[in-house]
Amino acid sequence: MDQLLADDLSAGTLSNPDVVLANQGMTGIVLYGLVDMVNADPRLENCVSAAEFKEGAAAADQTNAIVIEGIKVTGIANDGKITRADIMELSDWIAKKSP
Repeated sequence: MDQLLADDLSAGTLSNPDVVLANQGMTGIVLYGLVDMVNADPRLENCVSAAEFKEGAAAADQTNAIVIEGIKVTGIANDGKITRADIMELSDWIAKKSP
């Protein structure tokens, strides 16, 4: 299959308009546009399967959810700013939350 599609894949011309790869973020807030960046990268369509693409975008969305939860739980953004010390606190919170 790779040989059959090699020219189209290398030229980036292989596409299927019926397949939508975009994954809408569930958190409502996309930190630094991570999910949007994954969705908007045209190179990914040429080298990543649709299932892997959606799985990666979903993982980015889950990461956003963890960060947002941590910001809320720790209260690090209550003053409207996130400092280096706040990020370190958030990192510690995430590490403690991880299995």
